[in-house]
Amino acid sequence: MNPVASIRKSPWPLAVGMLAGLLVLVLGSVCVTRSQQLSTSGQPAFNTVVHWHDVSHDWLLVADGPADRLSVYSAVDGRPLGQLHVQRGLRDVDAMAQRDGRLFVIDDDGRQSELELPQLQLAAASIP
Repeated sequence: MNPVASIRKSPWPLAVGMLAGLLVLVLGSVCVTRSQQLSTSGQPAFNTVVHWHDVSHDWLLVADGPADRLSVYSAVDGRPLGQLHVQRGLRDVDAMAQRDGRLFVIDDDGRQSELELPQLQLAAASIP
């Protein structure tokens, strides 16, 4: 019996095989993603980076969680411009974002808050 002829008569075995393969791929990717989340949860994020760009500044801000400081680098040439101590702390920060001249942080539990840094405004005045 010709295998091609049997597939032409009944496409169900081919369809079931393809569906089973797709199911294995989807479940495998979900399990890998879940295990990566479990292995990194509970650990403080460090070196979270945000690009701060406005009319007069082009910076990279790097949050150093364990040290509770924000390092400022030139986004043009990468040279360090300064470090700012963050009183509130950056130990639980998972992400940072800059929008409309404000800096936001996302904590490891998903809360969003604005990071108010008067030092950043002073640094903006003194750092080229």
